[in-house]
Amino acid sequence: MIMKYEYFQYRYELVVLIVLTILVIITSTLIHLPTVSIPSEVMGMKYSDIVYGVFLDIFSPENIDRPIKLSERWYNSTLFALLITGKVKRCPLPYIDYFLEYPPVVALTMLFSTCLSFTLVLPGEYDYFTYSKLIIDVAQYHLILNALIILIFALLMIIYLLKLIRLLNLRNIIGRIFIMLFLPSFIIYSIYNWDIITSSLFIISLYYLCKRKYVVSSLIIGLSILTKLLPLTFVAIFSLSYIFKNNSIFRSGKELSKYMIPMTLLIFLTILPIHLASPEVLTDFLLYHGRWYCENCLYQIFIRDLGSPLHRLLALLSLLLVIIISSLRIKVSTYVDVLKLALIAMIASTTLNYVFTPQMILLIAPLALLLLNKCEVTMYVIADVTNALIMILFFMDKELRKLINMYLDLGLSIVFNPWSIDSPIQWLAMVRNVLLIILLIKLILSMCTIKSRSTLISNIQIR
Repeated sequence: MIMKYEYFQYRYELVVLIVLTILVIITSTLIHLPTVSIPSEVMGMKYSDIVYGVFLDIFSPENIDRPIKLSERWYNSTLFALLITGKVKRCPLPYIDYFLEYPPVVALTMLFSTCLSFTLVLPGEYDYFTYSKLIIDVAQYHLILNALIILIFALLMIIYLLKLIRLLNLRNIIGRIFIMLFLPSFIIYSIYNWDIITSSLFIISLYYLCKRKYVVSSLIIGLSILTKLLPLTFVAIFSLSYIFKNNSIFRSGKELSKYMIPMTLLIFLTILPIHLASPEVLTDFLLYHGRWYCENCLYQIFIRDLGSPLHRLLALLSLLLVIIISSLRIKVSTYVDVLKLALIAMIASTTLNYVFTPQMILLIAPLALLLLNKCEVTMYVIADVTNALIMILFFMDKELRKLINMYLDLGLSIVFNPWSIDSPIQWLAMVRNVLLIILLIKLILSMCTIKSRSTLISNIQIR
């Protein structure tokens, strides 16, 4: 009877969570739809990478008069000129016709959404004027199609979070998933970039890892890495912990191979054809990200020059330090330890990075809400709120500086520069960063302490 009650309770919670997820994704889509107006004071909420940062940056007709932008974005600028004048209808291919700074899963999503959007919106015959007039409508369809794809992955993430809770018997935390759905960052950034896809695939891969289905888990985390590179940090820590004899999840080197080889082959077999078809893409991709400035990163507290290579060096050294400490000192003996290690990896790869864009917090949210205690969840929620405010207030930077000078007389420069450390926007980013660093340190220390205690007990028993 109890089993039957628990089954119906699970089904009820699943249905409620699915409905809420759909509503949240619809809300996020409406916020970011180009043609839906919002108050001008919060224009930061309107911005999305999907529309403005990527689609319009590539396909804006104004690029034809910007030779530098055209050369940066287009490998086949002739095709772009023919596309915007209606002289050719062939859909441009990411990596082949234009540069895309995102990995292949996002490229595949872009290919689907852009080709279908152009087909649905542009008439059979059009000219430059018509293209310029309709490009926002194309962008809107593009956003909606991406939103539908992201919705599928958001639902999968919720389903597999529930599966993980049931599999690991994590009681009394279903409510944490409800909290996650209503966090401001989840609402604002779900339909903003493609991080939900990465996060969803990562959670699914962890579920199958806990089920000991290593090949399935390996292929899925491979797809996650092919959406955003950051889950590589978990793979590095998890595999090294076995090599350093701190990981008893893998019972043999054969199981480690089952986990590593399919993922490696998937990534290689995906990248190789792209490289053969367009040899410059891989170099351009690495240079693009390798030269990026310190975006909302922790290190500008110490180094004010946002373009300094020291930011990237410090990020690399900090991440390597976490990987080494976690691999050497943390004992992974239960599947809850696996999830905690995954949380450490996600916090480290975002917060210690030299780029920490606001949407990247969605990579942390699912595991943070599942694993942190009440006090730590409170800290995380504060970090999430400050993270959401980064974009909500982003375009109000100059007005915020005036307001702060008026009441606190801090002598801030009255300019629009939300990227510099003297900006109130960056103060929000630093609050988020510091809180997440504290959570990262607490997690590492708690797991190292557990290892030390278990080692001490084993030594006592041996004696």
